[in-house]
Amino acid sequence: MYQSGLLFGREAPPSLPNSLGIPPPPTQLPKVPPQPDAQLRSYFHSADKDHSGAITPIQLGRALTNGNWTPFKSETVWMLLGLFDEENSGTLDFQEFVGLWQYIVEWQKVFRWYDQNHSGTIEAPELASAIKQFGFNLSPTLLTLLEEKYGKSAQVPSLVYNLTEYTWTVAPLPDAAGAPDGISFEGFIRACVMVKTATDAFKRCDFVLN
Repeated sequence: MYQSGLLFGREAPPSLPNSLGIPPPPTQLPKVPPQPDAQLRSYFHSADKDHSGAITPIQLGRALTNGNWTPFKSETVWMLLGLFDEENSGTLDFQEFVGLWQYIVEWQKVFRWYDQNHSGTIEAPELASAIKQFGFNLSPTLLTLLEEKYGKSAQVPSLVYNLTEYTWTVAPLPDAAGAPDGISFEGFIRACVMVKTATDAFKRCDFVLN
């Protein structure tokens, strides 16, 4: 869904998507024009290969790509599905898909803003700037750990579903030698969601202890 390239002016950085509960800055970038309902339905039906009226994790994974057309990791697909699967069915109906699409569009604005060198990835200084702007105070060590965990060269195994045997297997890890630095679009989403989730959990724990 994401293609690199700056589409907006730089009057002020965009906020994280509202579902993360972070207040927006005083001014916002121009809003992305909403996708026509017919166009979104076309995207939905393209992903819904079996015409069941719902998108499975496998189908969703095939529909989501980074700016270089590499697919989202299975961990990201499951995270996004979990955020919008309101009925806990393990699938997304059309309305849930619309919510996910709007969420991705909001993340595109955030990603493009902080990808200041237009590389298609978020590099260490850009990540530090984003995390600080979002109101999180992370040490250089934690920022490095984030980049290592969610960077493009991170050695994170992915799950592959065998359509013949109906089983999940762990895909072999790719050779990371020569892999470019930086965090991809999906990695950036996962990193920010993780930081927000961990921060909220710490605040709740700290409140209980006090």
